[in-house]
Amino acid sequence: MAHAPVYEIAYTNKQIFACISTGAVVAISCANPDTPTTVSDHATSHAAPDIAFENGIAYVACGPAGLESIDFSDIGRPVRRSLLTLPISADFVEVQNGIAAVGSFK
Repeated sequence: MAHAPVYEIAYTNKQIFACISTGAVVAISCANPDTPTTVSDHATSHAAPDIAFENGIAYVACGPAGLESIDFSDIGRPVRRSLLTLPISADFVEVQNGIAAVGSFK
């Protein structure tokens, strides 16, 4: 994957999930902090300005495309679970207990 600016990251269990400007989430293992390793990446529906992570699921704010959920329970093989279109641009997201709150800058 080519280098691209990172919009936002989520960190859990020695893993970093980075939303990059080209429209993807990149999973990086930090099991060895001296040599972080890219494990997988998953294209998103749109450039993603924010990400929240809970129980193996990445909740990705994808701007005008909506809210996308990607299952990273098998970090090497991420699977998109859903794409929810919204009447607003999904610019930021928080998740707790399986409930996602999405907001817009507009």
